[in-house]
Amino acid sequence: MLHITSAKERHFAYTVSGSLSVTELAIYYHQLDKQYRTHGKLFLEATVPSFSGFKTLGAWLTFLRHEPELLRKVATYTAYTDNLFVRIAVRILNALLGSIRLEAKPLAVRPQRETELTVKPAA
Repeated sequence: MLHITSAKERHFAYTVSGSLSVTELAIYYHQLDKQYRTHGKLFLEATVPSFSGFKTLGAWLTFLRHEPELLRKVATYTAYTDNLFVRIAVRILNALLGSIRLEAKPLAVRPQRETELTVKPAA
């Protein structure tokens, strides 16, 4: 599940838990693109209490197709997670990509947010 918790100006926060579907990823990439076109490079903040992969091959392909383009739209990316795989992936990307600051932090240091914006698939 992917839940967008804040999409204000250049700040974009979301939570990932369980596995991701094509629909969730399509909504996520659409909203990110909309924010980017309106406000410029974004500050992404992901909270990942659990991540078990992608629901289908189509979801995995959607991720692979859109993620490289997304990286051009991001100024910083912070992942709050205790998931070792996610933390290592973020650190490797940070070493490879000099134009974006990517960091992984423990869930315990995540700042609390009061406002939530829920984005649901269109009926």
